[in-house]
Amino acid sequence: MSLHIGVLGPLDIRLDGQLRTVPAGRLATFLAGMALRANRVVPLLALAEELWGASPPRSARYNLRSYASQARRVLGDPDRLVARGEGYLLVAAPGEVDAEVFESSVNDAAGAPAGEAGALLGAALGLWRGPVAADVAHGPLIAARAGMLDELRVVAVEEHVAAQLRTGAAHPAELAARLRQHLAEHPYRERAWSQLMLALYRAGDPAAALGAHAAATRVLAEDLGIAPGPELAAMYRAVRDRDASVAGGTPAGWSGEPPPVPHQLPPTSGWFTGRQAELDRVCGALRPGAGPAVVVVTGPPGVGKSALAVTAAHRVAEAFPDGQLYVDLSPVTAPEQVLRRLLQALRRTPTPQVDAAELRTAGYGRRLLFVLDNADAFPDLGQLLPTGPGCAVIITRRSVPERPAAFQVALGAMPLAEARELIARVVGAEPQPDDSDAVTAVAQRCDLLPLAVRAAAVRLARRPDLPVPVLAARLRPLRFRLDELRCELLDVRTHYARACRTLGPGTEALWRLAQLRVPEYRVPVLAAVLGSGVREAETVFDRLVAEHIVTPVGTDRFRLPDLLRAYGAELAGYEPTVRRHAALMRAFDWYAAAAGHASATWLRVERENLLAAMRQAARVPGGENAVRRIARALHDNLRRGGHERQAALVRRLAVDAARRSTAAASAYVAAGDA
Repeated sequence: MSLHIGVLGPLDIRLDGQLRTVPAGRLATFLAGMALRANRVVPLLALAEELWGASPPRSARYNLRSYASQARRVLGDPDRLVARGEGYLLVAAPGEVDAEVFESSVNDAAGAPAGEAGALLGAALGLWRGPVAADVAHGPLIAARAGMLDELRVVAVEEHVAAQLRTGAAHPAELAARLRQHLAEHPYRERAWSQLMLALYRAGDPAAALGAHAAATRVLAEDLGIAPGPELAAMYRAVRDRDASVAGGTPAGWSGEPPPVPHQLPPTSGWFTGRQAELDRVCGALRPGAGPAVVVVTGPPGVGKSALAVTAAHRVAEAFPDGQLYVDLSPVTAPEQVLRRLLQALRRTPTPQVDAAELRTAGYGRRLLFVLDNADAFPDLGQLLPTGPGCAVIITRRSVPERPAAFQVALGAMPLAEARELIARVVGAEPQPDDSDAVTAVAQRCDLLPLAVRAAAVRLARRPDLPVPVLAARLRPLRFRLDELRCELLDVRTHYARACRTLGPGTEALWRLAQLRVPEYRVPVLAAVLGSGVREAETVFDRLVAEHIVTPVGTDRFRLPDLLRAYGAELAGYEPTVRRHAALMRAFDWYAAAAGHASATWLRVERENLLAAMRQAARVPGGENAVRRIARALHDNLRRGGHERQAALVRRLAVDAARRSTAAASAYVAAGDA
């Protein structure tokens, strides 16, 4: 039974040529998302976020199983969609998914002769029936893949035109009309403006070609504030001087024309605040030298790594006159995509091969700055690094990469003064004297995390009627805090969800730890909640520290920031209640056993954690035994230390636990007698 899945336009699924009906809604989104990630495992967390946004229901896992079952019926074969670990995999053969065929054809065209490339690109572009998954709601998964395919389509159109200009396969006037339509949708594509000039000139209308240059100059100046780059300027001179190189039949990339100079840096944020010491260190390390300078900016999710990198890149851009390249690696699924994108930015014509050696060749002898953003999941950064002198690279990711050796700048929470300044800049006014304490509370309840502080500040700026103390009060309950820190693209929850996609076993550790409401944790406690050995827990702990998910406060002690604790608690809601309860009971039992054999010093150090564990265990069915055991070990230690109020709390919790145990035992006996 033949299968065809079309996502380059409205969702179109056919078995043996017969259209399959897919009801609109989440099933269609599920199928489109799986098709766009064909032959790759899509994590359940990513699918849940795709179908329900940042706040999926507690029944998300069950509902996803239901959608998977329905999808198998639509696809006509249960083996087409299989479970793989914590995700699903759609199995598709070559040629069955139009997006895969399109991407493969464009890749094949990159190294083919002009005639063959034109045929491949023409067939690839003919697969498009409209915007990607046009009739399906887009979440982060579909949006990321659609963005990449749209970008590749833009490049494919221009490569197809270039091939036809080289071979003369289409009349220049026909190409000019096509390019005008292309530029109406993408008015800042200088290469397309250059191609339009060439097509108009070859169609016998040099005046129109020069007019196209004037139009391009006006659009670039008015919208972007920049002048035409070297490629467009060279085309203008050639057309103006009626150079023989632009006559019909001559390749568009003529000999002697300088390579393009890419300027791809995103704009800097007008709200970038503070970080002066870190900014100076990054800029200082990026000075061109004998070899390429590589700087890695690390830190937890939402700490402002990308903002710092882009700001630093703009400050040093003049030192890299041959170009500044930027790639967001978070949505990338294959290294070849990035290599091709960088090569297209550095070369005018298709390259004979797409690999790391070709990229190094294209960059050699040029003073280039690369910004490789969000590189957490990228498999081998070494492929993207230049080797020639005079180049520099900024990499942002949560942890230090295994290679290459690099200058590292680690970002942590903002100083309180800078967080208050950021709020004032976003709101547009200094806080009133009466609001000073509330501003501090808002910043601290955002964990002094720039992304969260900005989200809170934008809410205040958009709601002049919302007093700062009211927002501070709304941020006090941890379970509602992520809802309050959501403002369109400034969404802390979504940021954490993306981070967890590359966290591996650390994601389970996060939601297990978040259930246990103690100020600090130890590695043996992590082992208890995971149900693993201490050695295995140490490996997970190393990963959590490296990824800046937890904050170490000693050899085996660590804290979990409040916002990550809130997100982890939400993730825990997707785990069955029985498993959550069992994890908590293991933790309570560990505290009870450790306290029973501990020294007075250990009990003093762990006092706050033991008290917190007691309070929580007192509210959890079955926790009464742990409460009594901890109380026996802790009570006298508290009294000897002069902590009478805490000793009284321990006595009260122990008495209440004993009463509940007695009541439960009586109820059990009564039930047996009945």
